[in-house]
Amino acid sequence: MERGDRELLQLPARGSFTLAVAGLILVFDRRRARALLLVAVALAVGVSGWVTKGLFGRERPADAFRRTGSYVTSFAGPREGFASGHYQSFPSGHADGAAANAVALSAFYPAWTPLFWGIAGLSGAERVYHEKHFPSDVLAGILLAQGLGGALVRSSRLIAICERLIRALRRAFGSRD
Repeated sequence: MERGDRELLQLPARGSFTLAVAGLILVFDRRRARALLLVAVALAVGVSGWVTKGLFGRERPADAFRRTGSYVTSFAGPREGFASGHYQSFPSGHADGAAANAVALSAFYPAWTPLFWGIAGLSGAERVYHEKHFPSDVLAGILLAQGLGGALVRSSRLIAICERLIRALRRAFGSRD
């Protein structure tokens, strides 16, 4: 797989992708609060994933193989998890990021759900293929996004906050639509 292909498959997990999609929602969807909700879901899942990754401190597959000649790995805990990228395998941040986007976008646009999850699945598969993560790391990232992201996207309180923020921004900037 070429470097450009890898970058393309990692794109749905990046914050810049989430912000670009949120921008499209602001422009093309009259329910503009969805843009803020998408960003909130991606941010919450991303931060939760980062903290979890640091707490577990799981060694990456390629690093474990280089060190021991085996894919048997360990969970080194926070001491290594927060200190070194070599011990930040579990859960996959790319998988939780792409899945967070898929969770929110699927809730907003259900007809496109297979596309959103197909993209998220490819992003996770790429991480396993390149030995950056074990399949369980990708699964954990997806489950984190499904659980936390799913709860947030259905939270009537968070939706109401996003709607109030959009109304306040409209008033502040004089938007009439």
